[in-house]
Amino acid sequence: MVLLGLATQVGADPADLLQAVPVLRIETGGHSAPVRRVAVSEARGLLVSASDDKTARVWDLRSGRPGLVLRPPLGAGDIGRLYGAAVHPSQALVAVGGTSAAPGQRGAIRLFDLDSGRLVRAIDAGVGDVKRLAWSADGTVLLAGYA
Repeated sequence: MVLLGLATQVGADPADLLQAVPVLRIETGGHSAPVRRVAVSEARGLLVSASDDKTARVWDLRSGRPGLVLRPPLGAGDIGRLYGAAVHPSQALVAVGGTSAAPGQRGAIRLFDLDSGRLVRAIDAGVGDVKRLAWSADGTVLLAGYA
């Protein structure tokens, strides 16, 4: 596994990151494929799950009830599968990553606002699938593990 530290600044306009063509999906209320990673924030009372169904879901730790569904841009085949998630230690942000580009192309790690579910920013993830994500204790660095 390779680790890469990524310095982050939040606030870029992600409008150019969204797909131009909508994709119809059925909302099941839960994941419809294997969950690859969970990230827990006891301070916020939530859990974020990242799945092969190309969604990340936010769950209330106390009640177990589902909350926001985070939907990064997706593509055909494996493009859009999520393998990593990390909740920011002090901001209402979660980073998610996985297979975000075709083999040999540059992918992205995406940051979502945990209050609104809005895509806040994409960070260049280089080439390869992001398998794990972790924030530094002070939240200034996001570490990414690749297969």
